[in-house]
Amino acid sequence: MLGILPVPLSAQTKTLRVGIYDNPPLASMGESNRPEGVYVDVLDAIASRQGWKLEYVPGTWLECLDRLGEGQIDALVAIAYSEQREKLYDFTRESILANWGQLYTHEDRQIDSLLDLAGKSVAVITGDYYYEEFRRLLGKLDIDCRFVVVADYPEVLRIVDAGKADAGLVARLYGVTHERNYKHIERSLIVIAPSELRLAFTKGRHAETIAAIDRELDRMKAESTSVYHKSLSRWLGEAPVERVPDWLLWVLGWVAVLAVLLALITLLFRVQLRRRTADLRHQRDLFARITETSPAGVRVLDRDGRIVFANAQAEKTLRLSRDEIASRFYNDPAWKLTALDGGPFPDEELPFSRVRRTLQPVWDIRHAIEAPDGQRIILSINAAPLFDKTGAFDGCVAAVTDITEQLRAETALRAANRALTVQSKCNEALVRSTDEPELLDKVCRAVVEAGGYRLAWVGLAELNEAKTVRPIAWAGQGTDYLRDLKISWADNEHGRGPTGTAIRTARPVACNDFQADPRHAPWH
Repeated sequence: MLGILPVPLSAQTKTLRVGIYDNPPLASMGESNRPEGVYVDVLDAIASRQGWKLEYVPGTWLECLDRLGEGQIDALVAIAYSEQREKLYDFTRESILANWGQLYTHEDRQIDSLLDLAGKSVAVITGDYYYEEFRRLLGKLDIDCRFVVVADYPEVLRIVDAGKADAGLVARLYGVTHERNYKHIERSLIVIAPSELRLAFTKGRHAETIAAIDRELDRMKAESTSVYHKSLSRWLGEAPVERVPDWLLWVLGWVAVLAVLLALITLLFRVQLRRRTADLRHQRDLFARITETSPAGVRVLDRDGRIVFANAQAEKTLRLSRDEIASRFYNDPAWKLTALDGGPFPDEELPFSRVRRTLQPVWDIRHAIEAPDGQRIILSINAAPLFDKTGAFDGCVAAVTDITEQLRAETALRAANRALTVQSKCNEALVRSTDEPELLDKVCRAVVEAGGYRLAWVGLAELNEAKTVRPIAWAGQGTDYLRDLKISWADNEHGRGPTGTAIRTARPVACNDFQADPRHAPWH
């Protein structure tokens, strides 16, 4: 008897239809018409582990939103989370990236603030989260501008570049990766609605799938070598015949035995020597390959602290030849060592000194040196001890990395994040304040609390004979300083500081060393 049994649902391969729109490097159909981008890499990896089949469905942003709402697709990539959207779709708990809206302007347009948008045209895409928040904000401020609705972000930047729109709103990640392709656009100071980019699913249908994706994302983020982190980083030789006496035969026999034993011992020694030589050669070649292909500069120091080896990357990092490096000790005055703040760096805290003292590895010791061309290089050094056959300290090996640009980028990123936070707080204050004093007070507090400044104040340029500047709002430490502050915007000694100069010239003024600038002597 032949029986036919249905395949259990649990044994069937789950197929997910995933909406994808043109938003590189997050997700797009590439030049070969194949899905690519951060979301594609991460989803493909998760699907492979879970045994799912993914079917990417390309379309415009609006088409993808409509399909998700109607259940024609199961999921949509790179969608900004909001409480309003959570009423329409189910979202993953874990986000993949953070993003915000960035306004780009044509180079010939003077748009420095939201107020400059009055009467201007702004290119946007329908259904875009940043467009929705942008339109809501302009409505609250009663700023009237004309929106030019297009299909996608590439079209937004194209029409701004062509001068067919005064400005255009796109996601920051798209903007920074594509702005170089357009000759006539500029990134403005106007940013909108910081948000988390997640995955969205049809409402009420994919709870188990979402939970699985959240678990996988949580695991990927915790592993520095995961697809998630790799994807974010993708896109560093006869004697005469006679009777022989018996005793001699006996001796010769033993000699022969000893000779055979000696030959065997010699052969065994030679075999072992070849193996040991081959092992040493292999280790030497392996060490050479590792050090010559290492992204970090490698230095080996002897027990006295003299550098006896440096790899090719060390030459690039330290900007010296190997011979020049090997002629120096770890604390040679020629390095011109300083702390990160420019002060002296104690000899006992240098990596070699700490390793020799503790006989333990050290990690991420940071100090600066001066290159032969006079440029300052900031180094991060990991070091570990070397021991001789008796276990005594015999030197150390150090990995040296130039982190100058990394620190500059981190500093710039922190500054940008602070500026973004301050701007967001100021925008919020602008919307929620009921009068000018309240607005100015909130702006000062935002600069201090979110921007990290010790004191912020707003002064009113008075139209009296002395042209005095009167503080009308302030926040932070040292506000008593403002009580007796004598500042003018006239062209005299009390008007040539940053405040008076800014008012008189109608330009921003920055002072990086208040004590050293002679123009600020009246307030020292």
